[in-house]
Amino acid sequence: MVTFKLEEHPDTHLYDIKESFEALDTQRTGRLDIELAYTILLGLGYISDYTKKDEFGVTALEEAAKQVDNFSDNQDDVEMNSGIKLETLLTVVTTVS
Repeated sequence: MVTFKLEEHPDTHLYDIKESFEALDTQRTGRLDIELAYTILLGLGYISDYTKKDEFGVTALEEAAKQVDNFSDNQDDVEMNSGIKLETLLTVVTTVS
């Protein structure tokens, strides 16, 4: 499994993702709905051409998160349905970009 440590990537954009994630995680579960995580990426400009947003949509983000976390091998789909972790989102962003 790929792990991500924010300290190893001192990019201000990644800091913005972390701050946005924590602000939206009002229940402090450490997870966000896939749709909210996707909204963070849209809002911060990671999907700069909104007309091509279907190329990397919510479904693609969910699939990337499953691959990063190896949900098919180590965890059940119930956990994925509860949302995406910050580390997973950051790993997807750094891998895809």
